[in-house]
Amino acid sequence: MKAWFSIVFLLLIAGLVPTVCGETVEQTEPIKQTKPLGQVKQAMLWQVKGLQIKQAVYLFGTVHYSQAEIKQLHPKAEAAFVASDWFYTEADLSWRGQEKAKQYIIRPKGGSLLKSLGADAVAAANVELKILSPNLEVKDFEHQRTWAFWTSLNYLAHCGADGVTLDMQLWNRAEKAGKNIHFLESNDDQMGGLNKLSAAEQKSLVIGFVRHLKACRNNKERVGGGLYTAYLEGNEKALLATTKQATRPSPFSKKLKKIMLFDRNKRMASVMEQRVAKFAHKSHFFAVGVSHLIGKDSIVTNFQKQGY
Repeated sequence: MKAWFSIVFLLLIAGLVPTVCGETVEQTEPIKQTKPLGQVKQAMLWQVKGLQIKQAVYLFGTVHYSQAEIKQLHPKAEAAFVASDWFYTEADLSWRGQEKAKQYIIRPKGGSLLKSLGADAVAAANVELKILSPNLEVKDFEHQRTWAFWTSLNYLAHCGADGVTLDMQLWNRAEKAGKNIHFLESNDDQMGGLNKLSAAEQKSLVIGFVRHLKACRNNKERVGGGLYTAYLEGNEKALLATTKQATRPSPFSKKLKKIMLFDRNKRMASVMEQRVAKFAHKSHFFAVGVSHLIGKDSIVTNFQKQGY
């Protein structure tokens, strides 16, 4: 059985990595967390103003989770979304876009996920997979590149096999409402950098996250619980603190952040600015992973540097 359910998450995973869960090989301990809240208390929402902007332009930070509490938008975010003429996500989440994305995650002929990981890593991953989804084993992902299997594990841990993420829900709502829809990045923008990671680097991602899953299970803690709580609170400082706690500085973690956050933030901010200028008399709602909107070299700071 080939597992394809995680394509949408594969297209969105950069909002989680490495700043949310810190699934690089350095992390072996879970993040301490408080009891999750029951609803979103404050929206991760920024309004862009200044220069030639004529209509409302909003940046909305998402997390690529599927929990009902996450998908119940704060009233301010809901109002901004409903009123927008244009809706954007990081990637093309249409069915056609998801089909095109498959070519980026398929392992080249002759390659093997099982051999790439090795017997010990496969055995450890199978233990966690059995808990996340009893019908799946590592061999069901044999067609995927190693980094793609890592994102599949993330998907199962955060969303379950049938979970619809917040981003996908917003895309579906925008389609139903007849909004103009666009995406900010190509598949190569999103996944090209991951395909350039070495085999050892990709393996380290899987090993690190499997260790994280085991640690959370042993400590009876929710995977990503610290982020979950901080997001529901709308607490930017807590989100950044969770990021800092989740990762330890290393050459690889710096490399991963550059590929998946900093380089992409600059690219997406440029596309956003172009779209707003092209459709100056329309309102815009950009939904991207919250990690792209906070901290150093974020999309928000990129806009500020341009004078907004």
